[in-house]
Amino acid sequence: MATLHQNPAHPTAQGRMHDTAHDVSHDKAHDTRHAPHVHGDMDITAQQRGFAGFVRFATWNVVAIAVILIFLALANA
Repeated sequence: MATLHQNPAHPTAQGRMHDTAHDVSHDKAHDTRHAPHVHGDMDITAQQRGFAGFVRFATWNVVAIAVILIFLALANA
């Protein structure tokens, strides 16, 4: 019968040990403290261009779908 090796640094579903050294280094590497938010301070030109492109893409797709549906309705008449 085979036995499973459990690494104490990496708990498995059956493992009960926890590596606290890993958690401390992880917390230092991913520090969540940052400066307070100031509304309107961020440059959003990239987001505005992306949204404008999405709206343009969606509009052209709606027009194309409408033209295709009108063509299909007329072709089957």
